[in-house]
Amino acid sequence: MGITPIMDWVREHYGKDYAPNTRETVRRQSMHQFHDAGLVFYNPDKLDRSVNSPKTVYQIEATTLALLRTFGTPSWQKNLAAYLAQRKTLVARYAKEREQNRIPVKIALGKDLTLSPGEHSELIRAIIENFAPHFAPGSVLIYVGDTGCKWSYFHKDLLDKLGVAVDPHGKMPDVALHDVKNTWLLLVEAVTSHGPVNGKRHMGG
Repeated sequence: MGITPIMDWVREHYGKDYAPNTRETVRRQSMHQFHDAGLVFYNPDKLDRSVNSPKTVYQIEATTLALLRTFGTPSWQKNLAAYLAQRKTLVARYAKEREQNRIPVKIALGKDLTLSPGEHSELIRAIIENFAPHFAPGSVLIYVGDTGCKWSYFHKDLLDKLGVAVDPHGKMPDVALHDVKNTWLLLVEAVTSHGPVNGKRHMGG
């Protein structure tokens, strides 16, 4: 179930009316925490779906659902104790499964990072592994953003040496590179779209 259907369900069953523009708040301040705690699955129907996909869905974890269904019954306390006893094991297992679907990126010799699944991350990997060596050979990676984590990789010391100050709450490009040879700072935005880059797209229309 997606965020909007979840909000509709809450409105129908609990009488809590969330405005449509609070979807992002519900996602970031509720579902993210449920997911990190192993209470819900993230895109169980398609594990490699992009983090920011409009098709994103969530599903409650089976043992959590079974536990909640016993709330208010004589067996609640016993079931809760058993559930909590196995929580660390469950969370570790789900974290490992999520990690297996992440996209590995080679950022330097012997150095790797992983990005959230999806076409956007695949394009970021291509920018770092293919674009940079071809169009900016010898460039140094300064920053990599991710739909799941804004500051996936940040070489702050290098940016400071270049005299560039960054607002931690401001917007960042997807990839920042320092072309040492030409003394250029390359700011690259990864945009995935369908169809050819025609004249209108090329002009930014």
